Amino acid sequence: VHTQGELHQQVSLLNFYRNPAYLPNQFYIMASLAAPLFYMTGHHGVVVNASGEAGASKSTSLYTAASLWGQPELYPINGTNNGATVRGRNERVTTLANLPICVDEITHMPVKDAIDLVMSVTQPGHRIRLNTEGIERNGSGSYKATIMLATANNSLHGVLSTDNAAGTAGSMRVVEIIFKAHHVHKKHEAALRPRR
Repeated sequence: VHTQGELHQQVSLLNFYRNPAYLPNQFYIMASLAAPLFYMTGHHGVVVNASGEAGASKSTSLYTAASLWGQPELYPINGTNNGATVRGRNERVTTLANLPICVDEITHMPVKDAIDLVMSVTQPGHRIRLNTEGIERNGSGSYKATIMLATANNSLHGVLSTDNAAGTAGSMRVVEIIFKAHHVHKKHEAALRPRR
């Protein structure tokens, strides 16, 4: 882990969201900064899902949050059906441990996978594997406690409620933020922002 870029430039870029209409975006981005401190709550994980209409800056806010931790376009997990396998997602969560997990576009994720995603982020340890002799291997990563940021066009609570038993348990682990398009900026104004 190492630093890259200039703090004053990052702060200057974040001024883009300096408008009361962007309060949901601000909360969402700040949640990524809170992830390393999440272990202090005594919980192992929570999902903050940005849902709402298309064009409301959900993914842009996710990539902004990701830019604080790595390469904005590559740090987030692709949440589409062909974006990452379940094991791939779980391995990323284990590797990042206490850093924020960013998952973009879980709108069409099957219900079972969505439940597994939510439930797995709240588990403290890594996936248990056996070696060829059937003996448990040391897992990569360590104790984890973090915040997962996700984006979807629909409510994650709605998806989870499809399966009542698991859905209720899953919903207890999700904070939903509804994003609305406020048209504070035009799309080209966001695209003109310098990249890190």
